[in-house]
Amino acid sequence: MKNFKQVAIYTDKLESVFCNLCGVEIKKNRFGYFDDYLSVNKTWDYTSNFDGLTHSFDLCQNCCKNLIAQMKIKPGDSHD
Repeated sequence: MKNFKQVAIYTDKLESVFCNLCGVEIKKNRFGYFDDYLSVNKTWDYTSNFDGLTHSFDLCQNCCKNLIAQMKIKPGDSHD
């Protein structure tokens, strides 16, 4: 005989995303998916200036475009 116990499973659901640079909310499309944005999560080595810190931030497409425009060496445009 099998006895079952009912359990609740909770999960995190992403409700909103804001650009860390300009503060604009990243909108959801009509299907409920967020418009594309850049998400960075970096844990620094202990030999760095940030010594073990983790930085996380999100950038909207406009801010990412402006950031790339300021770079002396542009990232490659790969469509692999």
